[in-house]
Order: sequence, then structure tokens, then C-alpha cells
Amino acid sequence: LVRGIPFSVGRSAKLREALIDNLPTILLPYFDIHGNLIDVVYRNPTTGKKLRNASNISSLFNPYEKRGSFSTVVIIKGESDVLRLKAALEENNVTDIGVYGIPDNQIQREFIRELQAFTRIVVVPATDNHGALLVQNVTKLAPEWEIVELPWQAGQRGKDFSDWITFQENDFSAFLQQLRPSHPPR
Repeated sequence: LVRGIPFSVGRSAKLREALIDNLPTILLPYFDIHGNLIDVVYRNPTTGKKLRNASNISSLFNPYEKRGSFSTVVIIKGESDVLRLKAALEENNVTDIGVYGIPDNQIQREFIRELQAFTRIVVVPATDNHGALLVQNVTKLAPEWEIVELPWQAGQRGKDFSDWITFQENDFSAFLQQLRPSHPPR
């Protein structure tokens, strides 16, 4: 599956496989606030590269649950990061935190409206220039949202959650504590 995500995770996310232009393809759905399908991203299951660009996506990625079913939601960029974080939460029996992906590094005003139902919104940015732009954008448009950075250790290289979670020595439970409501906002 995409970026080494186990097939079981894709299956639980209700992702579909298809042959598009005679190539095996993973279909990643994007929905509006009411659960209506807005667009689909087509990705090569081996490389993760887009085979067909989705049209102008302005929706959040989450194939799992209905919007508004959590008090805390994590915003993270990228489909693979959503799938990996959701899988890590499930492996740790965490059911009170939702995960939504943004299609780029911009928080759009419609996202802010869509997410008003949640009590607490936590943004986990990548550690590259795109992540820095996301933090600037959140600070400007949604200053009440919290920023939680990945707790990288010295010598580790990577930029996002998918990279961070591959290091065995990283402590997911410590990161999880930052996502919990008891963690004081920054």
C-alpha cells in the first residue's frame, strides 16, 4: 500500500484498489462535511505517486469516521500520515482522538468552519519548509488551534509522522500524551 502502509490498515480505512489505465491503483477518497464524496486521489501502491491528480481538492481526508464524533482532532498533512497515525492510535486502543488530513500546507477557511464542532484541534506539522508555512498559516487563521511538534531525537532524519514512526526508539505514548486534552496548550 502507499508508503509501506500495511494492507490491513488500508482495508480498515475502506480504501479501494482498482486497475486504472492497466495499473494497480489505490483510491483515496475525499469527503465534504456531510460525508459526500468530493474527489478521489489515485496513487501507485508501490511508489505512492499520484497517477491522476485529483481536481482542486478543498476538503479534508479521512475515510474513517463521521465528522464531529470526537472532542479532539489531529490535523496532519498527507494521506499516508493520516493512515499511519490512525493505525498507531488504534494499536494503542485510542478511540477519543480523530485524525484528518489536509491536501496541502494551507488551512483553508472552509476547514475552520468544518472543524468548529471539535472542542480541541491539534496540528502536527512536518519539520520542513512546508511545515513552517503550515504553522504560519494556522497561527494567522486559527490561533486557538494547538501546534504539537514531533519529538525527534538527536540524529534522526525525516520530515513527517510517517518518517518519525519508523524509528523503533521513538516513544509513541509520550507523543500521545501531547495529543491528549490534559496536555496544556502552547
